[in-house]
Amino acid sequence: MFPPEALARSRYGLRAHFHGVLRPRWCWLRSRFLIIGMAAVAVPDGTRVALTGGVRVPGRPALVPFGTRTELIRALHRLEARVTSP
Repeated sequence: MFPPEALARSRYGLRAHFHGVLRPRWCWLRSRFLIIGMAAVAVPDGTRVALTGGVRVPGRPALVPFGTRTELIRALHRLEARVTSP
């Protein structure tokens, strides 16, 4: 089975080609400069979703969360709007 792939384009025209790991209830994607992790689990009143990410800096072992918090919050709000809209 091939690893999952995704293509993303920012509102500024930047593009990223992601490769990742897809398992039941979670997914981990990375591109050359970005990394994203997502997880979901059923809870009694719906579904709990977690999302994290960061910027990969070549030559550094750590992720830099520069500018990711705002984008991750926006992504969760868009997901919520799609799920709750009739």
